Amino acid sequence: MREQALTSMDKPNRAATQFATAIQRFEQGDLRGAESIFKDLLRRNPKSAACWQLLGLIEQQRGHDRKALELLDRAIALDPKDPTAHSNRAHLLTTMGKVGEALVSLDHALTLRPDLAQLHCNKGNILQGLGRHAEALISFDAAIAVDPGLAEAHGNRANTLAALGRAEDALAGFTQAIARNPQFAEAVYNRGNLLLSLQRGADALRDYDRALALRPDFPEALCNRGNALQAEKRFQDAVASYDRALALQPGYVDALNSRGNALKALGRHAEALASYDRAFAANPADAEAISNRGHLLFLDTAQIDAALAEYDRALALDPAHPPAHQGRALILLGRGDFATGWDAYEERWRYQAFLAATDDQPPPEVHPGYTLLRPTRAAMAGKDIAILREQGIGDEVMFASILNDLRRDANSVTYACEKRLSRLFSHNFPDVTFVDPTIFDPARFDAVIPVGSLGYAYRRNRADFPGKSYLAARPAVAEAWAARLGPGAGRKRIGISWRGGTADTRAEQRSLTLAQFQPLFDLPNCDFVSLQYGEVMDEISAFNTTLDRPIQAFPRADMDDFEDLAALIDGLDLVVSVQNSVVHVCGALGKECLTMVPANAEWRYGIAGDRMAWYDSVRLFRRTPTGDWATVVEQVAAVLRARKG
Repeated sequence: MREQALTSMDKPNRAATQFATAIQRFEQGDLRGAESIFKDLLRRNPKSAACWQLLGLIEQQRGHDRKALELLDRAIALDPKDPTAHSNRAHLLTTMGKVGEALVSLDHALTLRPDLAQLHCNKGNILQGLGRHAEALISFDAAIAVDPGLAEAHGNRANTLAALGRAEDALAGFTQAIARNPQFAEAVYNRGNLLLSLQRGADALRDYDRALALRPDFPEALCNRGNALQAEKRFQDAVASYDRALALQPGYVDALNSRGNALKALGRHAEALASYDRAFAANPADAEAISNRGHLLFLDTAQIDAALAEYDRALALDPAHPPAHQGRALILLGRGDFATGWDAYEERWRYQAFLAATDDQPPPEVHPGYTLLRPTRAAMAGKDIAILREQGIGDEVMFASILNDLRRDANSVTYACEKRLSRLFSHNFPDVTFVDPTIFDPARFDAVIPVGSLGYAYRRNRADFPGKSYLAARPAVAEAWAARLGPGAGRKRIGISWRGGTADTRAEQRSLTLAQFQPLFDLPNCDFVSLQYGEVMDEISAFNTTLDRPIQAFPRADMDDFEDLAALIDGLDLVVSVQNSVVHVCGALGKECLTMVPANAEWRYGIAGDRMAWYDSVRLFRRTPTGDWATVVEQVAAVLRARKG
């Protein structure tokens, strides 16, 4: 916030009246009228620093920054002890992008008037813009020490605390700012942004509504209100909020992109593409709009070639655009172009959506600074290597197929894996040390590598995938589960899993119901055992009332550890599953798994074909873009029906 120029004049009579009139016209936007009076005053008193300063502010408002700076410098030369002139010069330099010089001017002003809270606040704003958050915090604290009631300082201090990762302190800071100025719409809005980043969508929504009640013409609040509604899965309401933002600001690129995302979630793909196109038209340098088009074509409509072209367009606009690298990587890996795909896949740590979705991802302090990204075998040879878990538990099982390769090259391997895998992995990889991720210390190792980066070093070509089994439960555990399963009745014993993923990983496209498995349950020579993760006992019990041969099920807690799950699967003849971690366990065990995948299957399953690169024992049955699950289930049933015994 800019300080008002000094209003003292040498002659307080007629000159003072004229000066006051000029100030009034300046504040009313009558720049020409104000300029005329100031120039008249300067003809009578050329050494009036205040007049030169105001003429500088007039030129600044006209957009004549260089001329404005010359006039402010002239004012300071006449009165170097005027803190307001130094402050106004700092503000001008900031708008000109000369923030280093701006800080020097503010320090001059603060030397003259350390008791002006606004000057401390202005300095904090510049430091915050430079990313020097710790220093900015000192300035905001100084402003509050001078004037505890300055709401702006409390609000901006809260922004700095949020940038420093001190979320709870930041929330308290925003609340203090609002308490000191209940009309402070910007602080309410910023608190909403922080709440949304903390995945507290409902709380964020309340703040956005409050900010809009204070300031109805607030397109940013309307846009982020839409984002909060999307977080709450209220996609139709989100579209309405974006439309309100666009009514105020038709070329608002963020709102257009987010609106497209909401329309995509509603299945209104043509409208979503049109919204992305509007964003690109508003800003032809906007790689996000093109990347969003790619995501829709790839993940929602399985138009692979068209999606890849969009990702390439996005990267032509912004070669570092993380979402485009990620989408492109998944297509290349899905096509089996591993050498190029892994290289693009290493960009995943720069993609915020990936970081938000991955399960207990490596903490920021170990990547990319400590982590050996794009690891090569030569770089790991003879080293003490630590592996960090990332993404879902199925990914850990899949990438564990590379641990023995790594162990042959490295001096030692330590893996901070998911706790439910520790028993199973420890038994099968005795030369690897498995530790609790919560007590992992990266400083002890030569290199720290996310497990998903091992593919870059060891699976460069299709021939690099052995496809063979590499996991097995301990004999005692397998025997215990064989006893729990009990003797067979002369029929094939088939494990089933019918759901996979979460709302964020397209569960609705991957999952079926038990009723949709009915053609399998009608097979005369088969008994079925549930392998479904989660609390499904009530669901199974209710469905069993419709079956002559009930599905056998065990409590979730009994299968929670993956060695128990592996032992249970080992006791079955084969498995039928949708796209989820059960498939990876089957493949790792070498157990036959008939897997039903959507048209736009995850990259791990490949874009086409009936086999995965990772496992020989997994056979894929793909739903076509225009087909239905009933056709896929019938294909699986036909395979089982054709078998004897």
